Amino acid sequence: MSANTAPGLELAASVARSRAKLIRSATRTGSAAAIAYDDLATEYERMAARAKARADQPDMLEGAR
Repeated sequence: MSANTAPGLELAASVARSRAKLIRSATRTGSAAAIAYDDLATEYERMAARAKARADQPDMLEGAR
């Protein structure tokens, strides 16, 4: 995963959170689908954070060559 995947993952997280919000607003008690979308958004955010962290780290093998 490269650094340029992070913005896409962040966008996907935003879409998932919006869908969860829409589901909650359309139902009285919410639903398992809304919870699943929130969980998916959280995972996308974690993946984006990892992609950004990897992009900020220097390549350890680069100096060994």
